[in-house]
Amino acid sequence: MQYTIYNIIDTDVKRGKEKLLLNYKLVVVDLDDSLLNCVSQISEGNQRAIKKARDKGVMVTIATGRIFSSALPFAKQLGINIPIISCQG
Repeated sequence: MQYTIYNIIDTDVKRGKEKLLLNYKLVVVDLDDSLLNCVSQISEGNQRAIKKARDKGVMVTIATGRIFSSALPFAKQLGINIPIISCQG
């Protein structure tokens, strides 16, 4: 099973562990096979999960082996305004 941001946060919420998000200051996610689905898009579920984390004050950014110009559109889509980690970045 491919674990996505949505799966992890949604599972914790169902178990009554949503308050655990408050302990995190930063969430860093990879793009390929993590944040992006099989058609290289950010699913609505992952977008909701990231919004939920950000609404709770958690900073979210991307770490990827892709070059910066390839990762930037996804960072913009998510409204990331902190540094991202990229290859040759």
